[in-house]
Amino acid sequence: MVGRGEVAANPQAAVSFRNVAGNIVLGPITVPLSVKAPELQRQVAAFLKQAPSQVILVTGSKKLSPVDDVASLGCQEELVIDMVVNSPPLREVTPHRFANVYMAHRELGALDGVTMLTRSLAPGNSVLLEDRCVATDGEEVEYRVWDPFHCRLVAAVVGGIGSFPIKPGAVVLFPKVGPQLERTVSHVSDIVGSEGRVLVAGGQAMGSWAAQRPNIAELPASALEEPLPDAERVDVVINGADFPPSDRAQRTLWLKDELASLKLWLKTGGWAIHVVDAQAHGDRAPFQVFHHVVAALRAAGLRPREQITLEPYHSDTAVIVSKFCP
Repeated sequence: MVGRGEVAANPQAAVSFRNVAGNIVLGPITVPLSVKAPELQRQVAAFLKQAPSQVILVTGSKKLSPVDDVASLGCQEELVIDMVVNSPPLREVTPHRFANVYMAHRELGALDGVTMLTRSLAPGNSVLLEDRCVATDGEEVEYRVWDPFHCRLVAAVVGGIGSFPIKPGAVVLFPKVGPQLERTVSHVSDIVGSEGRVLVAGGQAMGSWAAQRPNIAELPASALEEPLPDAERVDVVINGADFPPSDRAQRTLWLKDELASLKLWLKTGGWAIHVVDAQAHGDRAPFQVFHHVVAALRAAGLRPREQITLEPYHSDTAVIVSKFCP
């Protein structure tokens, strides 16, 4: 026992480990301040039933090196370490039926798994610590894992959606972008490629990763208040119909205003993709919420073409794809 005024001979700290989704998956566990990164890596790998070489530990933007110990990370009592688990090696990369979207087969123990990918437009740069893979087929190509648990758009692709207007050379507008959509913006940037553009409404700062992608541009917020000139209208608008927490009549009016704005931005024959989270509309069943949004889309002059729910990846959520044909 350490008495008052004495210093413990082997001081310890409580360390927790957080995944890319921001959830604590292990810990807090008590370890000596002198323990080094390889031992932490071994403990995490044992818990996840992975090989230690597949686990990467990160604090801030710094990958832990073998000589780093808990004390050197500035920890005295508590510490949270981010972790990234490298997926098993790619066995085969094949093109998906949608352009610039790929599938990879991986060995997952006794099972085989299929992973969705996009080809990175900025090799060597991570967006949100997502898994990146390099495949060689005549040339070295870096792919980024497109996880349906983290991105609703690819959850719709995995679910079998038939209408997918995001393609090479397209101009895509995100009128509203929060932290949860940064991953989607980055993968859309991969898909439209260097010939396309991704426009993000002004005032919505993206991470430093966006500077590595020349096809991402900020559109001044004032530009969305008036109709865009025909030459500047976009091919696709990606929006989320997350209703404000107020009464039903106000939500209906808010949705009509949102949808009317699409006429200011979309070119004739353009597409709107709405991600609808029914949980934000707690006084109605999910199917009623989706029906309400589809009716509003029709009233706004769009033609809903497809609706797909996103289980098992996202509960009570649907993607609705509509065409603008005034």
